[in-house]
Amino acid sequence: MDIISEILETDHLAEAKIEAAKQQRIEMLEECEKQAEKIRQEARDDVEAHLKAAKEEAARTGEENSKKLSEGEKDKLSEFEALYDSHHAQWEKSILDAILED
Repeated sequence: MDIISEILETDHLAEAKIEAAKQQRIEMLEECEKQAEKIRQEARDDVEAHLKAAKEEAARTGEENSKKLSEGEKDKLSEFEALYDSHHAQWEKSILDAILED
């Protein structure tokens, strides 16, 4: 009976080791899932930070371009006003002469 007892004991130990291995496998899978979720969250955070920075840069660039356009428009308007001031009498006379000749 010693051999049977040893076989039963060995079988019992083997089952215990198998059960422990299964439990360890479950814990490892859970840990892997936690790590994967952590990596996904970090990636989402990185993407959000990058998008925020890109939007801020685009807004800043847009504002700078708008200011440049406004300044350019002011310069052009000043040029047109100066041109008008220096030539409007001549243009008015030319227009009136053209109307009256017909």
